[in-house]
Amino acid sequence: MRLNTLTMSAFGPYAGEQTIDFRRFGTNGLYLVSGDTGAGKTTIFDAIVYGLYGSVSGDVRETSMLRSRYADDRTPTFVKLTFEVNGQTYHVLRGPEYERPKARGTGTTKQKALCELTFEDGRPPVTKAALVNSAIEEALGLTRDQFKQVSMIAQGDFLKVLLAKTDERTRILRSLFHTDRYRRLQEEINEEANAQKSALLERERRLQEKIGQLETFPADERFELEALVRFLDEETKACHTKRDALDAAQKACDAKRIQLGKWNEQSKKVQAQQQARQQLDEANARLAVLEQERQTLALRQARYGTWIEERSALSQALEQARRRKQTEESYQNARKKRKALEQALESEKARVATLQVEIDQLQTEEGDERTLALELEKWQEQAGARQKIEALKAEQAERSRALSEAKQRYEQTRTDYEAAQAKAARIELAYYDSQAGWLAKRLEDGRPCPVCGALDHPHPAALCAQAATKEDVEQARQAAQRIRKALETEANACLRLEEAGAHAQTELDGLEKKTPPRASIEEQLARLRTRQKTLVERTRRLEAARQTLQEAVGRLAAKEDEWRTCREQEIEWRTTWQALGSATDDEAALKARQETLEAQIETFEQHRKRVDEEWLAQQTRRAEYQALAQESLNAPADLDRQIEALRDFIQMEQTRLDVEKKEQADRLYALEHDQKVGLQIEREQKETEAQRMALSELKNLADTLNGKLGGQYKIGLETYVQMAYFDEVLARANVRLMQMSEGHYELIRYQAGNRQSQTGLDLGVIDHYNGTKRSVRTLSGGESFEASLALALGLADTIGAMNGGVFCETMFIDEGFGTLDDQTLGHAIDMLAQLAAHKSVGIISHVAALKERIDAQIVVEKRQAGGAFAKTIV
Repeated sequence: MRLNTLTMSAFGPYAGEQTIDFRRFGTNGLYLVSGDTGAGKTTIFDAIVYGLYGSVSGDVRETSMLRSRYADDRTPTFVKLTFEVNGQTYHVLRGPEYERPKARGTGTTKQKALCELTFEDGRPPVTKAALVNSAIEEALGLTRDQFKQVSMIAQGDFLKVLLAKTDERTRILRSLFHTDRYRRLQEEINEEANAQKSALLERERRLQEKIGQLETFPADERFELEALVRFLDEETKACHTKRDALDAAQKACDAKRIQLGKWNEQSKKVQAQQQARQQLDEANARLAVLEQERQTLALRQARYGTWIEERSALSQALEQARRRKQTEESYQNARKKRKALEQALESEKARVATLQVEIDQLQTEEGDERTLALELEKWQEQAGARQKIEALKAEQAERSRALSEAKQRYEQTRTDYEAAQAKAARIELAYYDSQAGWLAKRLEDGRPCPVCGALDHPHPAALCAQAATKEDVEQARQAAQRIRKALETEANACLRLEEAGAHAQTELDGLEKKTPPRASIEEQLARLRTRQKTLVERTRRLEAARQTLQEAVGRLAAKEDEWRTCREQEIEWRTTWQALGSATDDEAALKARQETLEAQIETFEQHRKRVDEEWLAQQTRRAEYQALAQESLNAPADLDRQIEALRDFIQMEQTRLDVEKKEQADRLYALEHDQKVGLQIEREQKETEAQRMALSELKNLADTLNGKLGGQYKIGLETYVQMAYFDEVLARANVRLMQMSEGHYELIRYQAGNRQSQTGLDLGVIDHYNGTKRSVRTLSGGESFEASLALALGLADTIGAMNGGVFCETMFIDEGFGTLDDQTLGHAIDMLAQLAAHKSVGIISHVAALKERIDAQIVVEKRQAGGAFAKTIV
């Protein structure tokens, strides 16, 4: 991938639109991105990563914080990037979502995010963020993290990799080479082994519980499954023998019980025959009495027929009397109801007339309600305008107070900024005054002076009392810079308050000119509301009267219909009553005679029914008793004594059998229980042994993967995989390190001598000048820079090779050159220049010596009011 152009608008510290043309540096070469600390050098790489992947390069910057605080409201925030991959040109445009002031009115609105990828080969553009990201990753062959590792080398990060111990380096390489899956595999296997161990212990505990549940088997300290099987077989045979004997005894007892049943039936028949002979005599006597009663009833049958005829005639006479009485009552009720309805009709007619008069009076008082509504609406709008005027006056007062406070804060911040600038100037002057003393502190006998080259240093310069370090200078500058940013914020706040106050005052003056005084408005509103209330009350009364009239007319019509119906019913009942004529019999006497006849008829019928039913029943019983009394029975004289003796024998025998069956059942239940438990014990033993063997294999695997084998170096699976990656990185890094150190140093990986702690990624160097091996922590500052830079470049090459040989033609190296002497800096630049023969390499640094050695530059300037500005020097 090769960069062509980068355009930033209101992005980070860049307030306006800024375009960087990387094509001016050629297809390959070395160029410098320089400028003061915080000016916006790294922001260029942030913009490139944001354009490609939609997020910035650092972990502390969020997409929502990308809009420049120096930009005005009309300048949009976006990044436009043009790059080439395999001869194809891509144009990507992205802009974050942010809040901006509304174009009209007050308040803010949300500016939607932008995302568009266009091509020069005729393909349609892509506008969805997910599709754009996918297309760019497919074209580059790198994810965001991989692109950062290949294209952006931050020296501080790789110095940590260089000086870290095995445990810390494991965590760093895990994020670089994504070896988490190997660590998770170690943990999962180890957790599985621990879980299997716990499961085995639980299974052994359950096995002992099963052995303790045996009821018939005599358990001892040493349990053997074969002994349990033999014992259960013997007990089973004994139980079967006992069961056969009990079954035979039970059959003999059941035969005795059948014989007892037969004797009981014969004894019952003898008793029943004796009782039947006695009951036969009683039935004959009762039949004789019933025969006499039947003859008496036959003589009274003729009188019963006379009672029936008389009852029919009485019923007809009573029905005639009841009908005439009911008809007369209905006629009188209809007559009374008609008269009541005539009075109600007169009342309703009077009510209707009164309501009609009231409605006529209210209709003569109607006025023009629409004119009143329009006039009321006009004065309500004037009242709203007056309220808005008062609200604007209150806002102006509050805004004036806020402006006064903002001006006070601005003056105080301006004083603080002037003081901080003066302090930073004093510290910087002290730093330059003390440089000779700092150089003298680093002199060592036998090593050449970086100024004069002498090997002896008899009179080194002393460090003055007011000496200041470079860090002191940088901290003072940063403190002044923070106060300057606060000063700009205060100035912008004052300007916004003044502009808002002027705009509000213009609007207030316009409203005052066209709005009447509040007293006049309130007087007009009160007059109109009083008139409106009167019209509303009249309308309500008119509608109520109309509704009441409608209801009264409906009631009057209903009353008239009801009166006509009642009048027709009255005529009908009077005609019917007159047609029935007058009553000739006494109704009370008829009822009394009817009740007497009913009692006589019911008494005769009940007597006849009882005699007939009892006579038939006695006939049936006499036939049954005769048959039973004549039956022939052969029974011994002492049958009852024999029955009693046999019953006692059966009871004693059954009691004995029940006891023995209960004991046998308990024995069988316990035996069956032990047989089931025995099968479970056998199964548990087999499964326990199988699980014990599986756990042994799993534990050996877990110890191997986690580096816990006895007598071996503690190298886990993840570390083992990282060793392979690390060896490849070191092989590529040593090519650069040998060049920069002129064959002096070579990075190596070695095993620690202690087998009690994790090892495998310890890093050292071979000093080829004296043939010794030592820790990388013994390297000087410049040597550590060379080693970390070589390590970073080796890692970039390795990651590119891991991703299918992806060749990224653009690389940035961020800082790390400030601690180098001239010779080391020269070696580093020479090596980077060789690297730049095949790709474009940008060094992000503010070191002055680099400006003298590298002609092609992007200079980032920090302006007081307009944010950052980048210019290209070729």
